[in-house]
Amino acid sequence: MEKVIVAGLLIIASIVAAVLAITVLAPSSVDSKNSILSSNRVANSFVGTNIDGLNAVPDGGNGLAVSAWFKNVGSVDVEPVSAIDVFLLAGDRLSGRYIPYSDTPTSTDRWEVILPEDSDVWARGETLLIRLTLETSSPLSAGRHMVSLTTPNGVTGDVLFEYGLMSTPTPAPTAVPTPPLAPTPTPTPTPTPAPSSAPVVVWEGLKGYLHGLCF
Repeated sequence: MEKVIVAGLLIIASIVAAVLAITVLAPSSVDSKNSILSSNRVANSFVGTNIDGLNAVPDGGNGLAVSAWFKNVGSVDVEPVSAIDVFLLAGDRLSGRYIPYSDTPTSTDRWEVILPEDSDVWARGETLLIRLTLETSSPLSAGRHMVSLTTPNGVTGDVLFEYGLMSTPTPAPTAVPTPPLAPTPTPTPTPTPAPSSAPVVVWEGLKGYLHGLCF
């Protein structure tokens, strides 16, 4: 009888241990599976995200606004757009500042989405137009600048632009005046001397003959 009771207690203990093991390990297994699936989604999203900087131009001529265009050339959508990080950097990347997102006017630096309108999803193949509005006390300085955009999953795209650089005009060559041509003097005609009459040579003999006839 005692052996039967002991055997029954052992069976009950085994069942309880199995139930406890399942209770403890099952959530851990599910969490591990979910973690793996989440990591795969993040990896696929990162690999599928790719953006190109298309163009950037200063607006207004006062150095307080910049419009920038980027294209989603990846295979996945980027969202939320409001979670994108935007930086305004020097052209050499050695200095710059972070521009926070705000869809309402503020007295400090901010950026907002112009296109696509009323959407927090940047669809693949779509062009994103953003506008940076700078604090009035910190306008753009003359030189090369860069708008750098980083998606929520860490993919970056950049676009360069210039502000306030005036190209040095090439001086026009100075015309060298051509000296006036000296007038060609009219040739003075050389007078042809009139032929002088040849002296009449009277022979002495003829003179004597003529003299004899006269007498």
